[in-house]
Amino acid sequence: MIVKINQNKLTVVCTNHGTHYSTDYTHKLYAMVSRHLKIPHHFICLTDEPSRYKNAPFEVRKEQSGLSGWWVKTGMFNPKNRLKGRILYLDLDIIILKDLSPLIEPHLKTKDFWIIEDWLEATFNSSVMLFSAERCHHLYEAFSWRDQGIYQTDQHFLHAKLDHYQLFDRTKIVSYKHDHCDAAPPDDARIVVFHGYPKPHHFETGWVSEKWG
Repeated sequence: MIVKINQNKLTVVCTNHGTHYSTDYTHKLYAMVSRHLKIPHHFICLTDEPSRYKNAPFEVRKEQSGLSGWWVKTGMFNPKNRLKGRILYLDLDIIILKDLSPLIEPHLKTKDFWIIEDWLEATFNSSVMLFSAERCHHLYEAFSWRDQGIYQTDQHFLHAKLDHYQLFDRTKIVSYKHDHCDAAPPDDARIVVFHGYPKPHHFETGWVSEKWG
């Protein structure tokens, strides 16, 4: 089904390639976005297997780059994926805690590329990104299969290729491990990123199991 998108709306995009993340992760992310993003938006999942998402309450598209793993996030910039306007990309393994509008809305009418600083090394973390789709096609065009051997991850590739970018406030987007969120996330946090391990599905009790989904 082709869905006509209002170009004035924000588009929220996630990717799910292979079986590393169950479709439950996508449905839970969609639920959190629906609950915590008051800005008008449209939700799209780019995946290699759309058939896994029969009767999903969001749009599902076949990802067009043929890349896998974290490189699918680089493939997201492929114009064949038909993304338009301002895009909020979110990794599947995050938890949204509260209203995202104050984090996102001030940047919607700009053309800037917003991303997070990594917590462990001097590069980006690509778990949360805000960008204009049409202004990022060059990132896909600059990518070659050889780059998968040159750069350790997609975020190292972006760090090398992005000339102009802005960094999100690190008090608003935090790391479960680095920011010691075992007992509870910091009061100012709006998103908790679960890079590496553990992942949200590993928790059966506590604030993670309560907030996830």
